[in-house]
Order: sequence, then C-alpha cells, then structure tokens
Amino acid sequence: MTRSIDQELARLLATLERAVDEEFVALSEALIRFDERRRTLRRAALSRVALEALAAGAMLVVFAGAARIGDAAAIIPLFSPAMAGLAALCMWCAVSLRSPPSRHATG
Repeated sequence: MTRSIDQELARLLATLERAVDEEFVALSEALIRFDERRRTLRRAALSRVALEALAAGAMLVVFAGAARIGDAAAIIPLFSPAMAGLAALCMWCAVSLRSPPSRHATG
C-alpha cells in the first residue's frame, strides 16, 4: 500500500515534458537587451551630468574671481568681466538644459 501511494505521488509531482515557449524566450531576450541598453544610457547620462557639473563649478569659480577684480561694494557694471562670465554661464545653461527631441512612433 505504501508503495502505491509513493508511486501515485511521484506520478502527480513529475514534471511534464513540454516544448520551449518561443514567445517567452523572445520576450526574455528583448527585456535583457532593453536592460543592457538602459544601463549603458544611464552610465552615459551620469558621466554627462558629472562633466556638466564640473564645468558649471569651473564657470562659477571664474565668475567669482572676475567679480573680485572690481570694487566689491559697487554694483557690477554691465560691461565688466564678471557680467561677461555671468552671460556665458547663462548661455551655457540655456544650451545644455534644452529639452530632448521628442520621438514619434511611425506606422
């Protein structure tokens, strides 16, 4: 009697042989490729942010240094090195912080 119960349990718990699910495999491979691409783009974005932060810091140091050339108590004149540094910093920010181009699906 014990043997028949063990055989019945073995039969019920046995894994069935089935064909490979091609759709699942294709979806899994696509998700792996997507994740690899996402990691690559994230690494590139982080390095770009670090480089731009370094450049912004350098511009601020130059601006602060240029502001100390003149009289600190006076208002910064329009045509001064400090104002030129501020204008360059503003232009750089305007160019680097532009919105990314939108992607439209065709078809």
